[in-house]
Amino acid sequence: MAKDAVYSWRMAAERKAQLEEVARCRKRPLAELLDEALAQWLRRQLSADEDEEHVRRKAQQCFATISSGDPERASQARERIRDKLRSKRRRRS
Repeated sequence: MAKDAVYSWRMAAERKAQLEEVARCRKRPLAELLDEALAQWLRRQLSADEDEEHVRRKAQQCFATISSGDPERASQARERIRDKLRSKRRRRS
């Protein structure tokens, strides 16, 4: 891939020194090391996005599969639960 763009950012001096040390140890230019690290990070991000999308698609297959046939069920849930609790209390008494 042609390197035809320039990007710069600020970082801690300690991090810069660490990067330069790794580049020296590997006998590679710092720009090449940074390009490789960024490429790996981008691949992981894209892979994570694909994994997330896969999970989302699988979950969507389960959405709206629970059906009681009662369109008012959700809006009446609180009152129905209270009624059930009242009836349990009456049975215990």
